[in-house]
Amino acid sequence: MTKQEQQPWEQKPKELNNHYYFFMKYLEHEGKISIPKFYKKLKQETEKNHEFSYKLPTWKTFETWAYLEEWVKRKEAYQKYQNELLLDKIQQSYLDDLEEIFSLNQSITKEGLGKAKAILSDDKFSGFNFEKVMKGTDIAIQNNRLVTGEPTEIIKSDNKNDNDNTLEIVLTTPKESDEDESGDGVKS
Repeated sequence: MTKQEQQPWEQKPKELNNHYYFFMKYLEHEGKISIPKFYKKLKQETEKNHEFSYKLPTWKTFETWAYLEEWVKRKEAYQKYQNELLLDKIQQSYLDDLEEIFSLNQSITKEGLGKAKAILSDDKFSGFNFEKVMKGTDIAIQNNRLVTGEPTEIIKSDNKNDNDNTLEIVLTTPKESDEDESGDGVKS
């Protein structure tokens, strides 16, 4: 769109100021309203001592202006333009949120890997310890599942009201210490 291209809701070169003034009043009105209902609303405001910058014309004159200058079509174009601006803002906000989630995902994954490395680099670690490797892997997997919104625990529970057993899926953060009290890094 070039700078010289005129938008439909802008004042046309041959449109008189008083015509455009009432078009702008119509444009400012929220939502859809027919020209006859809008005129009645303006007439009521005039009767309540509300003064406009220009004298409200007769209904026939007002209707002619609205028809010849395509007020309804111009208002629809303006509303479409406003909706496109709003959609652009929503899309940008969505992209910003995705970027933030991606960044958060990276930091949580790094934190999970850091915990796994800490378990493996424990001073008590002597050689290959399958339980420690599995625990570190489990922490990393749980962190990744948490970030992606997947369940980290599945708990079987008996539903007393039905004869069916149900599974309860829970999103939780990985536990810091699932070690037994002996401190050897193995769950009881």
